[in-house]
Amino acid sequence: MLHLRIINAPHGIPTEKAHAHNVIARLHFLDQQNRKLFFIDGRWGDTVQPTRLQAHQAATELLAIDIPVGQIRELDIACKFPNSDVAYGFNNDSYARGMTPPEWRLPQGDYRVRVQLIGTLVNREWVLPFRVGGWGELLTVLP
Repeated sequence: MLHLRIINAPHGIPTEKAHAHNVIARLHFLDQQNRKLFFIDGRWGDTVQPTRLQAHQAATELLAIDIPVGQIRELDIACKFPNSDVAYGFNNDSYARGMTPPEWRLPQGDYRVRVQLIGTLVNREWVLPFRVGGWGELLTVLP
């Protein structure tokens, strides 16, 4: 599994406005030529895994979280099984789709994911380059 850790670390002395409320994540997957492949809602890895019933529903209550000052939250990005050379974008919907939705397929190669966080007083983006390795290899973050 490829994760991104997010920490709420405001500059200076934090105020009550530094508490991030109702933060959702959007993941925009791009190929090596910076072409958009697909985008998905993000899944916060430290939240409850949806049951199969919830996964079939719009699990919006699992999408938005709060991030108090100093807290680290983990965002799931992609998953890859060791006996494969293919990875898949990963979120709450993955549980209902057997972890391998064909439209979120990422064959062996280099990719970038643009991570967008949106919430009350929050609007940030990062780009994370990563590699889908071959058979028996892991997902690797690139410099």
